[in-house]
Amino acid sequence: MRLLLLSLGVLMSSISVGQSELFDDLSYYGDIMVNAFDAKHRVRAKQQFEVLIDEYITQGKYAEDDWSAVEEYSRMVVNDDESIVILTYQVDEGNHPWYYGGYVIVNGTATKLSQTATLDGDSAYQSYSAEDWYGALYYNMLPIKGSKGSYLLFGYQFSKEFEKTKLIEVLTIDDQSITFGKDLFITRVEDGRDDIKQRFLLEYSSDTNVSLNYNESIDMIIFDHTMPRMGQQAGQGNTYVPDGTYEGYQFDKGSFVYVEKIFDHIYESAPRPEPVLNSSKGSRDIIGRTKK
Repeated sequence: MRLLLLSLGVLMSSISVGQSELFDDLSYYGDIMVNAFDAKHRVRAKQQFEVLIDEYITQGKYAEDDWSAVEEYSRMVVNDDESIVILTYQVDEGNHPWYYGGYVIVNGTATKLSQTATLDGDSAYQSYSAEDWYGALYYNMLPIKGSKGSYLLFGYQFSKEFEKTKLIEVLTIDDQSITFGKDLFITRVEDGRDDIKQRFLLEYSSDTNVSLNYNESIDMIIFDHTMPRMGQQAGQGNTYVPDGTYEGYQFDKGSFVYVEKIFDHIYESAPRPEPVLNSSKGSRDIIGRTKK
């Protein structure tokens, strides 16, 4: 695997700007990249954003600046000792899936993620590298008990014109590589062969939302159970929406075992200790824009 090594203090961009100007420019182009009405303007802003964010990560600014100014256009998740930082961003270029970019930064050395693979039904059983990444916006990261160097990632992709996908990913980091996917998600099959997946995918209608996150109070991953319905958008066809019940995964002997039903009560929204993105951004959507 070819890694893009970005050592702190070594510039990889020809742009020479001061710290505050760099951060302001990053925020400026990020704003256009997300909010411009015309797709060609968003794409043009993305090109400049990516040049700036390369330099921003090269200089290690992500570790010292107030990230909130750029968080509307991206997501950063950090492990407990801050040795691992995952930064991802998304752009609506006018087609699907949306464009995703990002970095996995381990002890100050960054690996750039390249969206060259496709996220589909077969992806639940495949592993990926940084160079053939499928693209996602990761909003949470948790260490996996008893599995050194492996982390759960919770992510999102605007995958199709009428569908979004949330996912649970396993990121494994060793001295030589970064790998996405691991055979840890098990669905028990009575009198049959267990279904073992490398990641969990949850597709749903683009005009609704579903919950998918770890719930500390019950020590489980929980997510909306979805049911089929006719789409409400012209040309949509059949789609899936939450029905008020919840499923999940229970950690057991090093794997995550599927639990068909968690709560007997039907909820209007998933019970969880805090909003999915983070407590300070509860009024924002998955892209970071203020909810209307």
